[in-house]
Amino acid sequence: MRHSWRHLVCIAENDSLAGRLNIVLAIKDVVPCDRAFTDMSLTVDEVIDALAKIIKSPFCPQATKAGMVATYHLVLYIERIAVRLATAGLVPMLVEALVDADKSMSGKALVVLDAVLASEEGRRHTRSRCPWFVKKMTDLPLFENKI
Repeated sequence: MRHSWRHLVCIAENDSLAGRLNIVLAIKDVVPCDRAFTDMSLTVDEVIDALAKIIKSPFCPQATKAGMVATYHLVLYIERIAVRLATAGLVPMLVEALVDADKSMSGKALVVLDAVLASEEGRRHTRSRCPWFVKKMTDLPLFENKI
């Protein structure tokens, strides 16, 4: 299964726009399945890098949304992913999506940001990029928003 993840990552990073869209949609559907993580531990960073690349350089709103959903589910299952997202430079793009994107995209960006800021290390890494935002997010009462 590990090799399958690597193939998905390779396609997500290098294939045509249609191929990348199909791969990110497939990753989004597979990630919520608990069983999918059994052989993924060695490649999870590669998957996060591929998803971050798709989210940061949006070529299609559908792919960006699917990447955010997959990223959110990864953060729920693997706590260290929050730090990985913060260090991958996704936070400024997610904050921008809160302001400039449609309601659906903004909602997805918000739950991913909430997941990143749920961990102390995620907050620490995010403070260096958007200190005002971390202050505002951590002062808000807890709420649950589902993708």
